[in-house]
Amino acid sequence: MSVSSFNGQRRRAYQCLKCYHRMDKVYIEAKYRVYNHFLKEHMSLDQAPFYCRLCLFRCFKREELDKHFSSFRRHQLVLQEKEHTGQP
Repeated sequence: MSVSSFNGQRRRAYQCLKCYHRMDKVYIEAKYRVYNHFLKEHMSLDQAPFYCRLCLFRCFKREELDKHFSSFRRHQLVLQEKEHTGQP
C-alpha cells in the first residue's frame, strides 16, 4: 500500500494481489475499486454468494445486490417488464 495523489488529494493506493505477480498487468487503485476489480476479474459466478443475472455484477451481501438493482434504471425496467408478463 502506498500514498498517491488524485486531483490534488492524497489517498492510499491499494494493489490487487492476484495481479501483483503478473508483469503485464498491475492494478493499483483506491480500496473500493480494487475490491470491485477482484470480484469482477478474479471471482467466478459460482464462488460469489450473490450476482446480477443482467450484468454479472458480483457481491458478498444481499444489501449490495438490492442497492445495485435500485441504482440502475435498466435493471428496474427489466424487473417491471417481468412482473407484467408474469415471468420468474
